Amino acid sequence: YFVTATPGVIVHRVVIERDAGTTWQSIADGLNEDAFPTQRGGTRWRVSSVQRLYQSHGLDREAAASGLISKSRPQLR
Repeated sequence: YFVTATPGVIVHRVVIERDAGTTWQSIADGLNEDAFPTQRGGTRWRVSSVQRLYQSHGLDREAAASGLISKSRPQLR
């Protein structure tokens, strides 16, 4: 049994983990342990690549607009 590493599956995993309070580093480590390919087809997730994935899907803006994150939560830069 394995999960197909489609972009949607990876984005979903990152969102779920981040919304649960998981650190960027822990998310990257988990993706590496489970051998999910990076957005560019690489084999090594880094904090910056996880953050970029999260940002590239407008997840900060959507979460803020829906009230899922507080205004005091630091935004990615």
